[in-house]
Amino acid sequence: MKEKILEKLIELIKVKSIITILTFIAFFYLSVTKQIDKFFFLFLF
Repeated sequence: MKEKILEKLIELIKVKSIITILTFIAFFYLSVTKQIDKFFFLFLF
């Protein structure tokens, strides 16, 4: 039982990490192309 919970928790952390990295890349791209202000980008992260 504990192994299943631990396995699911590790899977959740991996998915959240991937989503965080993709979000960071998206906002970084928008900041570089000046579609959003760089201060707004820094405010988010």
